[in-house]
Amino acid sequence: MKFVLVPELRGRWTWELRSVDGQAAARSAMSFSSPQQALTSIQAFRNVVPGLSVEKAGGKKPN
Repeated sequence: MKFVLVPELRGRWTWELRSVDGQAAARSAMSFSSPQQALTSIQAFRNVVPGLSVEKAGGKKPN
């Protein structure tokens, strides 16, 4: 998987986390005014991902 910076209209930027076949698995929740801000968001996302838990809707742990 890899992160891809995506230019948007009016000079805004987002990022996508793409699978090997190019499909977007995740996308930034907001757009950014510069590529550097998008890169900062990517780094923050990368720092959080290893610690994420998995829950079913309603807060229950999966079986």
